[in-house]
Amino acid sequence: MALQAIRAMGFVGAAETVSTADLAFSDNAEIQDWVKGYVKLATQHGVMNGYPDGSFGPKRTATRAEAAAVLRRFVEVVIDRDTAG
Repeated sequence: MALQAIRAMGFVGAAETVSTADLAFSDNAEIQDWVKGYVKLATQHGVMNGYPDGSFGPKRTATRAEAAAVLRRFVEVVIDRDTAG
C-alpha cells in the first residue's frame, strides 16, 4: 500500500533516492530494500503509521479497515498539498 500511495502522489523519484537508514520499525529487516523509500515517505507524509507494537507489518495482509484508513489519509494529504500550493 505504501508503494501505491506514494506512486499516486507522484513521489516515485523521491522514494527511489530517499535515505532509509532511519526506518525505526521493529520488523525493518522484513521490509524489502527496494520498497523502503516508499515506506519512509508514506510514514513521513502521514499516510501510514505502522502498528502500535512498533512494527510495520510488511508481510501482513491489510484489512479492509486499514485500507480505508490509508485511503482517507492519502486523500487528506493530497487535498492539503493541492490547496497549500
